[in-house]
Amino acid sequence: MSHFYHIIIYNPLLNALIFLISVLPGHSLGMAIIILTIIIRLIFSPLYHKSIMAQEAMKQIQPKIKEIQKKYKNNRKQQGEKLMELYRQYKINPFSSFLYMLIQLPVLIALYQILIHLNVGSGVGIYSFIHYPLTMTTIFLGFINLNQKSILIGLLAGFFQFCQGKIMEARQNHKSDAEAFNKYSKKEPQQVMMNFTRQMNYIMPLITFLIAWRLPAGVGLFWTTMTLFSVFQELWINRQLKLNSKLVQPSMEMTDKK
Repeated sequence: MSHFYHIIIYNPLLNALIFLISVLPGHSLGMAIIILTIIIRLIFSPLYHKSIMAQEAMKQIQPKIKEIQKKYKNNRKQQGEKLMELYRQYKINPFSSFLYMLIQLPVLIALYQILIHLNVGSGVGIYSFIHYPLTMTTIFLGFINLNQKSILIGLLAGFFQFCQGKIMEARQNHKSDAEAFNKYSKKEPQQVMMNFTRQMNYIMPLITFLIAWRLPAGVGLFWTTMTLFSVFQELWINRQLKLNSKLVQPSMEMTDKK
């Protein structure tokens, strides 16, 4: 499994990073990290967009889900069948978010490992057709050493994590979503969940800051770039949802009226 992981994920990412370092002016590690992170996020963007659309559609059909759960509460098998039928009729993949995380996670872990153990001069794992420099510039913006921890990079990572959380919170607390939930759920549990989300939007940036600050700044720069990309992606998705509410509406109505 480890051999497969290195051949399919780790080595291609390592070579992509080394290639960028070799062609960038001054062999800048910082710019190579930023460019590679953006490329990876662009590749995963369609899958992430699809997972968000599935989440929004799931919110809109929540009343129907509640009806099925109530109607077949004593028959788990039939309840599952009816729910899957509902998802098929509305063309929703309830596992899309899990699939996105499942595919993305090994890539993020590989990038983290590469940045922690990066040694350009070693040549280990480098393809024969990749030209790699014997040196690279690890100073970013003229004063941040990417091989050492940086409180500035940690603060930026935490700040953009906070921004992303607030944008996602705004979408999740949309009025139409709240109205759909209020019909079929008690206010108290919903309020508890909303309060938990708000608390996590303050806790997660703090955790992000502490982790990014303690790691080499190169890893923090990767994390910061990834989160900043997510901020712009969330803004773009929110704008799409605002301009076209039909974007996440069911594609067809239920035919089973029993």
